[in-house]
Amino acid sequence: MPYYSIKIVMSTVELLMSILLFWIGLYFLSQFLRLENAIPWIRVGPFYLMIKSERLNRLLRDFSESKKGFLQRVLDIASISGIIIVGVAMYLLFISLTRYFEVGGGVQTVQLIIPGVTISIDTLIRMLPALTLIIVSHELAHKIGLHTEGVNIKSMGVILLFLIPGAFVEPDEDSFKKSNPLSRMRILSAGTFVNMIIGLMFMPVIINPGVFYAVISPLYGPPSGVIVTSIVPNSSLAMQNNISVGDVIIAINNHSISDLSSLYQVNLHPGETAVVRYIDMDDGLEHIITLKASPDPYNSSRGILGFIPSNYYPPRLGFLDPSFPNTLYEVFFWIYFLGVNIAIFNMLPIYGLDGYGYVESLLEYVNVPETYRKVIIGLLLALAISLLALNLFVSYVLR
Repeated sequence: MPYYSIKIVMSTVELLMSILLFWIGLYFLSQFLRLENAIPWIRVGPFYLMIKSERLNRLLRDFSESKKGFLQRVLDIASISGIIIVGVAMYLLFISLTRYFEVGGGVQTVQLIIPGVTISIDTLIRMLPALTLIIVSHELAHKIGLHTEGVNIKSMGVILLFLIPGAFVEPDEDSFKKSNPLSRMRILSAGTFVNMIIGLMFMPVIINPGVFYAVISPLYGPPSGVIVTSIVPNSSLAMQNNISVGDVIIAINNHSISDLSSLYQVNLHPGETAVVRYIDMDDGLEHIITLKASPDPYNSSRGILGFIPSNYYPPRLGFLDPSFPNTLYEVFFWIYFLGVNIAIFNMLPIYGLDGYGYVESLLEYVNVPETYRKVIIGLLLALAISLLALNLFVSYVLR
């Protein structure tokens, strides 16, 4: 069956300009139509769209009140896990620095996700399903925690900020501050706890190919090759016109390639001739091409052909897209990656993150006097910021 890969016809600049023009047009249209007067629960501003939902607010309030006993037990688990996650967050910042200097800079430390800078806009778009799930579930967990603990809520809703979807919960600050420290610990740890649970739920799919195959097996057969998902610039594959993105490599030098693990067993040296057998997905036929391995930029003694692979699962039905399993795997990966990492980062005792208020409430809960609480939280804040700053420094300045 011919396979036609999706082509990105717009450059990053063109895509950003199109999104920019959309937001400008939407904003001026909303002002012209006086949209906020006609529909008060919708607000359009420069580069954002906000919808406040009273119906969802009532639904979650009723749910929280009807399941209060059960939810408080879950929130107790969340508040206990918060102590562990705060410790893990601080430990990971410290250990990443020590490992970096132990191996002389050969280890990646903390990385920022900045669209258009550290990740491409194309990657951001592929992250959006996971990002939406993580952000929305985080805020909904906070809201359920607020209702369960009897803290008043001013408003809640969903928001689209340029490209990033999300949700927000606005508690009554006076009501929140007057609640007991255990209630605040439960509320502040709820979002992180849910994010961590969601991320860990997808971990087996990411680390075990058999689990992932079990998910897609009703529609796709077992792996029988590796798809070329992208080609490395200036590599052997980049210098030829036969193999393209979407084609399936099934053998290298008579070594059969059935999946990623069998591909990684092929050892090439720079300049070595490699006979590659592949399926051209445009005509569905097998072809053979001879290539010379290029030096691996990260290991000059190792030869590479220059492509990013993923397992090829043959569709059981003719109309199914061969690239869908790879897309689904990427969605699962980002849910796991963002769920776990956002949960850990969010519990750092840094002002503005949930971890700061959580540690403050924890110290109050264990009856640490206020004077000492301020000193301890101040020291932890300084330590967390210092570790984070040093990690970013070695990542982006010393590398």
